[in-house]
Amino acid sequence: MIENILIDGYKCLKDVNINTGNLNVFVGPNASGKSSVLQALLLLRQSADKEGNVSELHLSGPLYEAGTALDALHPAAEHQIKLALKNKDINSDFLFFHDRDSQSQANKRLLPAQAPQVLPHALYGRGKEFAYLSAERIGPRVRYPLPSDEVHLGGLVGIQGEYTAAILDRASTDGTIVDGWDEKFVSWLSSAPEKLDSLQFHNDLIDTHGRLDAVCNQVLGWILPGSEFKVEEHHQIDSATLRFIRDPRKTKTSVRATHIGFGYTYTLPIIVAALALKPGGIMLIENPEAHLHPFSQSRIGVFLAMMAATGRQIFLETHSDHVINGIRLALRYEFISPTQVFINFFKPIVDGDSATVIPIGVRANGRLERWPEGFFDQIENDLSKL
Repeated sequence: MIENILIDGYKCLKDVNINTGNLNVFVGPNASGKSSVLQALLLLRQSADKEGNVSELHLSGPLYEAGTALDALHPAAEHQIKLALKNKDINSDFLFFHDRDSQSQANKRLLPAQAPQVLPHALYGRGKEFAYLSAERIGPRVRYPLPSDEVHLGGLVGIQGEYTAAILDRASTDGTIVDGWDEKFVSWLSSAPEKLDSLQFHNDLIDTHGRLDAVCNQVLGWILPGSEFKVEEHHQIDSATLRFIRDPRKTKTSVRATHIGFGYTYTLPIIVAALALKPGGIMLIENPEAHLHPFSQSRIGVFLAMMAATGRQIFLETHSDHVINGIRLALRYEFISPTQVFINFFKPIVDGDSATVIPIGVRANGRLERWPEGFFDQIENDLSKL
């Protein structure tokens, strides 16, 4: 698990040092540097070989297009970027420089200023070890693509969640079980819907027998109340279909994904990726709150906190106070420990200066230790003027 990230010279990040753990939440105004932290991790991943060695920094790749070296460098970076990751197993220090004498094609990569280093395994591993879901997730479609035999660099469900339907169908066919599934896991996962929303969730989870597709259906029905999905692969046309049932206790009639709101197809990939990820794996999520009602935003916050508590390392960027409050509920009801939650507020950047990151401490009762100006205070500011 990554315990610390140092970024010096990438975009607006100049000597930014961030402590990390199970659940890492980046908040703050637009263009304050939040996404840049996630991008730095993506650049390292797309630059690594199959053994995790990073010999140069690829600014152009399947996970992120950073542009040219001049686009990626901080104005005061002196033509170099330092990225350092620390955990209990390995410390990875990377220093890259821009060769100003190179040809234009080389400007899309930065050369190493020291011997190649190795990434933490989860950051370069394939399969169940990594997932990345961008803010631009795939919405309702009549059909969805099938993944190739080679696991995508962005993780099982794809960068946009485009492989979610196919992965769920294969999980149903293969009987894929959620990693770590046992009676203790069932009791723990069912505790949130039961304590927060008075739902009888335990027996329904037991009936899934830990099958990934069935567990995802139960969680979806909690986060988006009264919903259920159906998936099917169609190999003859290289696609999968996704349908939804509203209120499955009353009807089994399903509708196409195109007949229902964006929140369903934006949220289902998050649920699937989090449950498919194995403990010790890394998940990056941008704006999990997108297209969700405030209740569902809160519950996706609770769910992600619970998944992080199992040993999955989650990095998320959000503009939602409801997601934050969901995480606070998870703390209050002891679904996650304060030592596992790291909230970082990125202050507004003034006059082209560098990003400033303020850690927000959390307590076991869900209280936050500080509320800097601009940290989810807009509701109070508006109400004071009404």
